[in-house]
Amino acid sequence: GREIHQVAGMNLVLEAGAEITLQAGGSFIKIDPAGITLSGAAIRMNSGGSPGSGSGQQASPPERPREISPPSFNRVPSTGGRSDGDTEQPEAAPLGDRAILLDVTSGERDGQQARLHDGQGPETGGSE
Repeated sequence: GREIHQVAGMNLVLEAGAEITLQAGGSFIKIDPAGITLSGAAIRMNSGGSPGSGSGQQASPPERPREISPPSFNRVPSTGGRSDGDTEQPEAAPLGDRAILLDVTSGERDGQQARLHDGQGPETGGSE
């Protein structure tokens, strides 16, 4: 940005472990362990003048989030304006026979597979 404006009601502390430098134009003030260095075309102490004012902070508080509606998953897909578009929902294919495969590591052989049928006990099988 073009400006940083810090305002404190009572105290403003800027702290650095090694050095703080204020630089503007060709002049600077440097504070480091060796001391305070003032460098400029002319150094005026107690000779009047006034501090710069800046434009003040311009931040605005965050806005409340907008309300959203939950997505609807029951809508018929759009045909995109086509007259020959198909808007029929296809029927879901019926589920066929299902089986659960388990990897058995404590059977007679490690890696042996067991297939469960209709919630009954396992039928063991697998490669010999």
